[in-house]
Amino acid sequence: MSRSTFPMEPPAENSNPPPDAKPFPLRSNRPFQHRTRPPSRQKISPLSREYRLRQLILDYAIGVSILGLIPIPGILAVKFILAGLLILKMLRDIGKAWGFPQGQDAFAIAGNLFGAIGGLTMALLAWATLFAIGVVVPVVRGLGIAAALFTLTWALGQATYQYYASSPEADDEPPNDPA
Repeated sequence: MSRSTFPMEPPAENSNPPPDAKPFPLRSNRPFQHRTRPPSRQKISPLSREYRLRQLILDYAIGVSILGLIPIPGILAVKFILAGLLILKMLRDIGKAWGFPQGQDAFAIAGNLFGAIGGLTMALLAWATLFAIGVVVPVVRGLGIAAALFTLTWALGQATYQYYASSPEADDEPPNDPA
């Protein structure tokens, strides 16, 4: 192993590139153009409100689904009551993080309502799917309630997040701590 090939030494600070060096090829002719990701593919900062609220919704959804995995027979009603209370607390925490802004239009209210109806429908379909698979593979049947509770919690959290995000008052507010 020769010194000239490995390890590579960084170039001297005052060195200029050779005159025949070509710049990195870009899609346009403008040098030093920095391309950014489209808005839908932007990385979300861990300190942003969006990131923290997505994590909050995911944490509640996982917690409620773990509640649905408890294998004690005869406590289905207790599971549903506790899941409902946790979902209500999550919805309150989302509103608290946005500062409970007012001024949503009728479309935001209808979107939140249809999001809740869609969440209930998706939860029922998740349960029915795992129940049907459980006819063939009995081990899977017990996962149906956990999948339904996860789906319901996630959908309600996202619908509520979009509801508060649609307020004209919510645009320039500093993020509040949801905890």
